[in-house]
Amino acid sequence: MDVRKKLKEKGMVDLKVEISLRFFRFKLVVLALKLKLKLKLRLFSTPEPR
Repeated sequence: MDVRKKLKEKGMVDLKVEISLRFFRFKLVVLALKLKLKLKLRLFSTPEPR
């Protein structure tokens, strides 16, 4: 019973770590996309030299 409880707790910790890692990765992707958008908008807003 005790071993099973420990395994369950470890599973919960692993799950939390997995979720936080995915959330962190998701935030990084969103940040990268925002930066790309900003760069594109800046390129479009500045008049191109002809």
